[in-house]
Amino acid sequence: DPNNGNADGLDFGPGAGTVEQCLIHDFPDKGISLGGAPGSKMTGTVIYNCGSGINVNSSTNCVIGNMTISGCATGLFFRTSGANLSDLSGTNNIVWGNAVNVRFTGNSSLSLSYSDVQGGQPGVGNIDADPLFVDAANKDFRLSAGSPAIGTGLGGASMGAIFPVGGLPPAPRNLAALVTGTNLIQIHWQDDSANE
Repeated sequence: DPNNGNADGLDFGPGAGTVEQCLIHDFPDKGISLGGAPGSKMTGTVIYNCGSGINVNSSTNCVIGNMTISGCATGLFFRTSGANLSDLSGTNNIVWGNAVNVRFTGNSSLSLSYSDVQGGQPGVGNIDADPLFVDAANKDFRLSAGSPAIGTGLGGASMGAIFPVGGLPPAPRNLAALVTGTNLIQIHWQDDSANE
């Protein structure tokens, strides 16, 4: 419901969740919410235009890898209630172009390595460099040639999401049906998808 300001893309807890190669966008609250979801794992996913890309609340031993989070109010948001702890670790991530990239409240920790975080983040192999998305304005978060995130991840991998992501391809462009004879129709289109 676009009128629900509390709408989350995925909401885990109690109990762990797993997210693999998804496309999550345009949720007013959280792309992924981990509330009491220890041991959750998120990989190869793009999250954009959400209130928080990933919100970790009272969840421990959470892991992210090859995630791209951009265009959110807060990229990674850690919060806790009372004496609870929130922690997340990960490699090969890109957290770039959010109003706030990383935010902590309460007793929380983040351990990233080989990741590109705008504004910097302590950790082995981390960088703070424009990842050179193909076209962030049009939501194409693949890496352009010459990106500092290509080949600089753990073990020489690239940072950021693993493409293709998402389950539903976009509609074809310039779809046309041509009648070429009795009971014969040819369909032509331009492919506008990388995830058939």
